[in-house]
This record gives sequence, C-alpha cells and structure tokens, in this order.
Amino acid sequence: RDRAWSLYKYPCIGQWQFLSSRTPHLPQYPQLLSRARSGATVLDLGCCFAQDLRLLAAAGAPTSSMYASDIVDFWSLGLGLFRDQDRMNAKFFQADVFDAGSDMAVELEGKVDFVLASHFFHLFSWEKQIEAARAVTRMLKKGGWLLGYNIGTKVAKETPAGQTKGSDQAGSKFYHDEESWRMLWDEVGRGTETEWKVDTRLQDLEEWMPKEDFAWMGESARGLSFAVMMKE
Repeated sequence: RDRAWSLYKYPCIGQWQFLSSRTPHLPQYPQLLSRARSGATVLDLGCCFAQDLRLLAAAGAPTSSMYASDIVDFWSLGLGLFRDQDRMNAKFFQADVFDAGSDMAVELEGKVDFVLASHFFHLFSWEKQIEAARAVTRMLKKGGWLLGYNIGTKVAKETPAGQTKGSDQAGSKFYHDEESWRMLWDEVGRGTETEWKVDTRLQDLEEWMPKEDFAWMGESARGLSFAVMMKE
C-alpha cells in the first residue's frame, strides 16, 4: 500500500480497498463470470492492483482474454502482491483514457465485451466523465457492458477543484445520484449515436464499508453501483 500511495494518493489505496471488491455483488456478476470463463474480453479500466481480474481468474476465467489499464504502473505492484507472474497473462496498458491515440485505445477499439470501472468516474468532472464514457463506447462491442461502482451522493453535485478531501487528483469532480448517472448516458448516446440500457442503485455506504472509513466524505455521500449496456 505504501508503495502505491507514493505513486498516487487515491483514498481507496489509503483505505486498503484493493483487498476487497464490490463487483461480485453486482446482479450482472454471474453473467460476467460465465462469459469470462468462455473467453469474453474483459478490460479493467483504472485497474489499480487489478483485483477484479484476479477474482475472475480464481473462478476459472482465462487471463489471456483480459486487459488492464491505469495511468501509473500499479500493475507491477499487483504482480508482486498476488505473486501470480507465472499465470497472469492479461495485457497491461499504462494509458490515459483521455488519449484517443494511446495503444489501449487503438488496440481495443470495438473489441471489448466487458469494461470494469470501479472508483473511477467519480475522479472527474461531468465534462471529463462524458469524455471517458465516449472512450468506453469506442472500445465496447455492441451488446457490451460497463460494470462498476462509484462514490455517489444523495443529490447529484459537482465539487469544485481543491475542495475534495483525501485526494491529490486535480480538478473538479461530479458525484452522481441515480438520475444524473442516467442523464450522463443519455448525453453520451446522443453524442455517439448509441443507445444504452442503464441499471443503477444508490446505496448507504454502510453496506460497503465501516462507517469510520467514509465519515470524512460527509453525510450526503452514498455508494452508486451500475451496469450499463450498449444496445445492439
């Protein structure tokens, strides 16, 4: 954790959240696992230690059809933590999701069945989330899914730059409620001529973690889980 913290001070790293995952609690997880076992292409976007890919691999999914990406090289730390260099065959891209010319963007265009993106979208403003969602759109196949969870809020709001506690991530951040998350994908659909099925659920954070781990976020903080499918 200390080595990862020295690379980037994400609260989820400071709180050891890479040792657990909410992804198996998503209603769509059985479908993800079944298809991953059959070789569906899975990208862990903003992967950190890629613990979600390890869960799929432990359940029998081949890692040769997996990809991971992050803006810094947490991947090497993950290999050391899980000690699976001899069997983890996923390809890692050290890439910025906003770089349309990156190796990740070029190689994975239209090739991904599932994008996993947890503790990711809430790092950005509304405008940057739209941009990130468009990048996901370019990588997903028709019928593909985006699955994950964010820190949300009781009523959607944008937090100005410099007012987010516990992170060195620059810029403003947009925290969603269920309605605003659907609105985001409506806007993405209009801009990319795509249609989306959006399932989302706002939850009390006590369902996710001990109260002392989120008290600093404020009383309005919630957990927002989601499953977004690009219609064929």
